[in-house]
Amino acid sequence: MSYTPKVLSAAGLPMSDAISLNVVSGFVSFVGSAVGLWLVTKFARRHVGIYQEASIVVSLGLLAAVFYFLIQPYQDADGNIKGAPAFAPYLVLLIVSLFVFAKQSGTVTWVLIAEIYPAKVRGTAMGLAVGTLWIGNAIVAAVFPVMMEKLGGAGTYLIFCLLNVLSLIFYMKFVPETKYHSLEELEERFEKNNTREVKKFLHSTIDLTTLSGTDTEEKVAQLVASVNDFEGTEDVPSVAAICVYPNFVKTVREVLTAEGV
Repeated sequence: MSYTPKVLSAAGLPMSDAISLNVVSGFVSFVGSAVGLWLVTKFARRHVGIYQEASIVVSLGLLAAVFYFLIQPYQDADGNIKGAPAFAPYLVLLIVSLFVFAKQSGTVTWVLIAEIYPAKVRGTAMGLAVGTLWIGNAIVAAVFPVMMEKLGGAGTYLIFCLLNVLSLIFYMKFVPETKYHSLEELEERFEKNNTREVKKFLHSTIDLTTLSGTDTEEKVAQLVASVNDFEGTEDVPSVAAICVYPNFVKTVREVLTAEGV
C-alpha cells in the first residue's frame, strides 16, 4: 500500500493525482481491517487465510494482465505512456483497492502464530515468526521499486502472483485449523500427531536391535545421533521437523521401552 502512488504513476496518472488517490486505498484498508475482524471471529482460520491468499493471487494476476495488455505496449523507452486507454490507470486503482481489501480483511496470520506453538516455546516462536514477517516486508519494500524499473509492472506483479500461489498451496495443504479448540487442546492434538510421526519414522528407518548402548540413556543418545544422520536425505523428507520436535527424546524413550530394547 505504501507504493500505491508509484503504481498509479507507473499506470499513467500524474504523481500529484496518484498521491491524492492514495486516500482511496487507505480508506479501503480501514474498511478491510474492520471486515477482517468480523471474518476471523465468524469463520474458520484456514478458510479466511485461503480466501485472503486466493484473492491476492487473483488481484496480482489482474494487475499483471492490465500492465501487460493496456499499459506497457504504450510505454516508450523513458517510461512515458502515450495512447493508452484512459480508463487503464483507474482500473489499476480499482484492482489495487481490491488487493488491499483482501489483504486487510483476511489477515489471520497474526492469530495463527499465537495459537499453533507449544506453550513452552510460544514466546520465542512468536518472536521469530513476527521477526521473519517483518524481514519479509522489508525485502519486498526494498526490491519492489527495482523490480518495477527493471521488469515493469507486468513482470513484477506476475512474480508476486506466483509467490502467492505457493503461499495458497501451503495454506491449503499444511496450515492446521485452530479456531474450534483451546490452546491446551491444540497443543495436545499436535503432540499426538507429531508423536505418531516420530514413532512411524523410527520404526521404518532405524533398526532398533543394532543399538549397542548399555542403558536406556546411552541408547537414546545413540538413536538421536542416528536420526541426525538422516537430515536432508530424500528418503526422509520430514526428518528436519522430526528432529526439532520438542518431545522427540521423550518419544524415543517410549519407543525403546515398548520394544524392550
